Amino acid sequence: GEYGDSVAAMPDGKRKKANLNMLLKRAEDYGKTSYKGLFHFVRYIEMLKKYEVDYGEAGIQEEHDDTVRIMTIHKSKGLEFPVCIIAGMHKKYNFMDSRASVIPDIDLGLGIDHSDSARRIRRTTAVKRAVSKKKLYETLAEEERILYVGMTRAREKLIMTGVVSDIDKALASDKGILKCSSYLDLVLHGINNAGLPSVTVNTMTQESLIDTEIRDTVDYEVRREELYGILAQAVNGSADPGEEGDTEERLRSRFSFRYPYEDESRQFEKVSVTELKRRSMHEDIYDDKELAHEGITAAEEEIGNPVYKARGGEKGSEPFIPDFIREQDKEIPATLHGTAVHRIFEIWDYSKGTEEDDIRDFIEYVRREGLMEDDLTDSVGVDEISGFINSELASRMKRAYFKGQLYREQPFMFSFDGLLIQGIIDAYFIEDEKIVIVDYKTDRVDDPQELADRYHVQLEYYAKALKAMTDREVSELVIYSTRHKCSVNIPANVV
Repeated sequence: GEYGDSVAAMPDGKRKKANLNMLLKRAEDYGKTSYKGLFHFVRYIEMLKKYEVDYGEAGIQEEHDDTVRIMTIHKSKGLEFPVCIIAGMHKKYNFMDSRASVIPDIDLGLGIDHSDSARRIRRTTAVKRAVSKKKLYETLAEEERILYVGMTRAREKLIMTGVVSDIDKALASDKGILKCSSYLDLVLHGINNAGLPSVTVNTMTQESLIDTEIRDTVDYEVRREELYGILAQAVNGSADPGEEGDTEERLRSRFSFRYPYEDESRQFEKVSVTELKRRSMHEDIYDDKELAHEGITAAEEEIGNPVYKARGGEKGSEPFIPDFIREQDKEIPATLHGTAVHRIFEIWDYSKGTEEDDIRDFIEYVRREGLMEDDLTDSVGVDEISGFINSELASRMKRAYFKGQLYREQPFMFSFDGLLIQGIIDAYFIEDEKIVIVDYKTDRVDDPQELADRYHVQLEYYAKALKAMTDREVSELVIYSTRHKCSVNIPANVV
């Protein structure tokens, strides 16, 4: 679109537009998952930054671009370039296949040594020598094919480099093609036996390479000093001030420029409510690893090892087993279990019944419609959902639901005290023209009051945000504990 065209018009616009298109492709792929909306996608990108997941820049190179490419010979197969450089020609072949203690071959069978335990000796068998020799020839043939591919990639000029300890000895020797152990040996064998008049051999010693590097460094320093002299003359004035005056003024103006809105650029720090809560608890005895789902995103929480077994939510302490090994008794982290419970509460239909069979039917509906992954659905226990659905808090939310005054999983962003704060509120509803905020917690605590101590900062920021956005008073801050099946109230007068 127009924005893409404007990006393409910027310096290095081709690369920038390619990166923009890659971002759009990531957004398109993300939209195909169960999470929807711009807010969730922004949080997903922030999580990638937090955990330093780097997809790199978009590739913009084309076959005919005027660039230097570095690739393996295998990768270059089928491509051609004006100039090719094959480096490291002296590197030895890998003959490990022909020197192993056990050498298999599809035609000759298994080549192994003969061990005489009585005489305590080991001897190479005829079969192993034959298999080893065959493997050696196969390796040499494969390396010759690879070198052929590399040498035929150049259309105009081919440069091959290698390192030897004695150049005169290397040029004079001819090992024979079956005794070549590197690409350099093969090329030298061809020069000595076929002449290869199109190949020019240039030799450089270590001293000559050092001299060349020193000369290049000196030339660079000389040019830099010359540039400094020109700039100093322009800034300090010259014999003809009328000619250089404008240059001096331009240089002074550009090098002394200060961005006029620098203070505003540092005004806001974008943080989540979770991060603010963690800051407030930095010196508290509470350990972050006990966090469960906090209403932002489950992946944002760095919970340790607690796990829940499918169907029932029982806690366990067994070691982690990868998915590709575990086939039965599948376990999921407490973080994902919290996500599953939150998801059920988010989409629960308050027009449904509240009996256990009704809840089972709803969970099965969630699975059937693909509203949640099967392993997450299996981790949700009917009893923990039933405890909430049949609570007094759920009855109040149900009344608000039928009035169209229940809001679930509501994202927000507002500025407060120089910070740009964002988060997602599990639920809130309007009751008597005032707001009641609800936050679900699946934490494993012995005393429900611990939840109020842990999360009061989080809910207070929720209250500040809703008050600023809706201009309504907040009457209650409620935490519902699925573990204890009870509500914990936090005084709303702190807002």
